[in-house]
Amino acid sequence: SDINLMLNDNYLSGKKNDLSAFGIDLSESKNIKISNDDKVMRISVEGNQIFEGPYNETMGRLVVVRVRFFGLGVVESFAIFQEGRLVISSGERTDVASN
Repeated sequence: SDINLMLNDNYLSGKKNDLSAFGIDLSESKNIKISNDDKVMRISVEGNQIFEGPYNETMGRLVVVRVRFFGLGVVESFAIFQEGRLVISSGERTDVASN
């Protein structure tokens, strides 16, 4: 597959790993959730977990969120939570003390 996934320091090639669950039809809006707990990344689409995988190095402070489309695409809205508290929502930022 031409699908690849990068989890901080862990790069997964679709040619060596089954990433077919990421080949979803995004022609209609979908609710996509990405969570990160104890160096394990989980990705769900419409409430169904499609991926769970570990990484090794601590990510540190969030600096950028990048979404890449092959073809046309749009992110209608997004939200980032830290320990259950809303940090960023659709472009508005709330400062969070660094750890």
